Amino acid sequence: MQTETTSSSTTARDRPIYPPNPFNADTDWNIPDGDYEAVCVDAHVAENFERPGWKGRGTETVNLVTFEFEIATGEYAGTRVATGYMTVSLYEKSNLRSFLKEWLGREPESDFNANSFVNMPGRMTVTSRPGRTRNRFPNIAKVEPSRATGQPTA
Repeated sequence: MQTETTSSSTTARDRPIYPPNPFNADTDWNIPDGDYEAVCVDAHVAENFERPGWKGRGTETVNLVTFEFEIATGEYAGTRVATGYMTVSLYEKSNLRSFLKEWLGREPESDFNANSFVNMPGRMTVTSRPGRTRNRFPNIAKVEPSRATGQPTA
């Protein structure tokens, strides 16, 4: 996926780096850090999002993706947590490629389709970090193949 850099009359630093995450309303902000068997229940792609360019060089237009997971078992079953946005790119050093490679246990396919991951299980590791508007923000550190169901299929 290519990005396009442009100049704009609005200053680049005034633009948000990421759009609002549509899944944050579903997130349980009090979920403890730990490992959880979970299922991807939704994926959201923000297409053609314009944000500040690298090192303040104008703006760039990118496609971003975020995944929402629901804990499948235990005391927190039904609790939802979302990943942060990742640029839609399978370049070898991209965050999305690393995330999918760990989740799938293999290299992701080159024809990325976010919706193909919906209903796919995984073992999700939640770690908290300080938030801008909250003392604690649950963060999905990684998702690995599920121990309960084995290897994902996407």
